[in-house]
Amino acid sequence: SDDGCARAEHDVHGWGCEQKRFMSSGASVEEEIAEMNKWRAVSAIAIPACAGFGVYTLANAEHPHAPDTAYSYLKIRNREQFPWGGDCGLFEHRDDCK
Repeated sequence: SDDGCARAEHDVHGWGCEQKRFMSSGASVEEEIAEMNKWRAVSAIAIPACAGFGVYTLANAEHPHAPDTAYSYLKIRNREQFPWGGDCGLFEHRDDCK
């Protein structure tokens, strides 16, 4: 039976004519367009504002630094640190390594 749809309007799966889906508010098309434009404007303002706030926050992020106190007990070497001798690690190449 003909359900009022032209043959070209049937979808790929053959489930019949595609129907329009309305938003849940049931408002008119003009009201829906106005609502869409409102949220588009809000997004156009909010996205740059949030991005700017993020850049500002990261650029001005400061945290307190504790002073580095040279306590005598922090670098006590009673024995050779490494089996190959010296104070330098296997992949360290400094001038003061022996």
